[in-house]
Amino acid sequence: RAAHLSRFIEQALIRANIPYVMWGGVRFFERMEVKDCISYLRLVASDDDLAFERVINTPSRKVGKVTLELITAYASQEGTTLYQALKNHIEDPKLNRDALHEFVALIEECRSRAYSMGVCSMLEYILEKTGLKQEYRDDNDEQRLENITELVDSIRLFESEHTEWEQLPLYDYLQDIALYTNADYRKETNKVRLMTIHQSKGLEFPYVFIIGLSDGIFPNARSIRERKRTALEEERRLMYVAATRAEKCLFLTESEGYDVQAQQQKLPSRFIAEIKRDLFVTEGAMDEALWRRLQEQIANENLEDEADSPDDVGRADSITAGDTVFHKIFGQGEVLEITDTGSCKVRFADGKIRFLRSTFLSRLAPEM
Repeated sequence: RAAHLSRFIEQALIRANIPYVMWGGVRFFERMEVKDCISYLRLVASDDDLAFERVINTPSRKVGKVTLELITAYASQEGTTLYQALKNHIEDPKLNRDALHEFVALIEECRSRAYSMGVCSMLEYILEKTGLKQEYRDDNDEQRLENITELVDSIRLFESEHTEWEQLPLYDYLQDIALYTNADYRKETNKVRLMTIHQSKGLEFPYVFIIGLSDGIFPNARSIRERKRTALEEERRLMYVAATRAEKCLFLTESEGYDVQAQQQKLPSRFIAEIKRDLFVTEGAMDEALWRRLQEQIANENLEDEADSPDDVGRADSITAGDTVFHKIFGQGEVLEITDTGSCKVRFADGKIRFLRSTFLSRLAPEM
């Protein structure tokens, strides 16, 4: 449903040495904002020149080519790293500016607190002090914010799973993710393909996995929060697109646990709840208490119906067996029957029979 969900799948594939490709997108640990965060952590852990060059101007500190060349010259003359050169010559009139003083102070503070501060807390502190996260908020860059949140959550999980450390937590974490940041499968031809639902339109595969089927993820939190029936219907349409990509077998996954962002227990997606139990096989036990909570939540939502638009004329209850209908994706078809659940059984021009909600269909007037 969203690009940030790829992180844990990518890590699992790499650990299992299964080649994969991000279809029409960038791998999680190669995304700009993720690399920025990791570079800050690497600079704190060691005087990494590549990390320094990446973050010295992220966010902007107005460090131009001339300033960077001066720092590089000092480093070359003294045989030190770029960061050490900046630190040694911070009082140089050409380097003595507030932004660079604050940058050095931040790195030094994180280093001094590395023994007492966890990796997750350190990254959150860096994001706050640099204003990097606020910059994305100001730009309304929701996707980058989601990726940063996913990275922070993954570090929090890493720390919860590691109670004993071989060295500083920061070093252990950077050593752990080195596997994910260095993976290269460009020469492989047979790969798992990861993509968002929007990128999958028009494609079909023998086996399809739809991940993140928890309420608040799919359907997304915004569609639930708006309490608009049309918003949820759009999410349901996306679910239909995703499900119909599978030619042989469809796998649906949802996760239980606590949603840190929503500050509540995760609930299964209502889209799973809408499927008859005899139509799928479950791996693992289904917590019936969570399903009951989901049903209660849905019952109390009181979704608002928006005023009918001209496009709504001829839809819904007016459709009956024998009608000719039109679907935005599948084109023209004939309604064979209306099922007990209210779905329309439709045969389309390609010869395939599909079951669709009547709200996705427009009834065509009979030819005279």
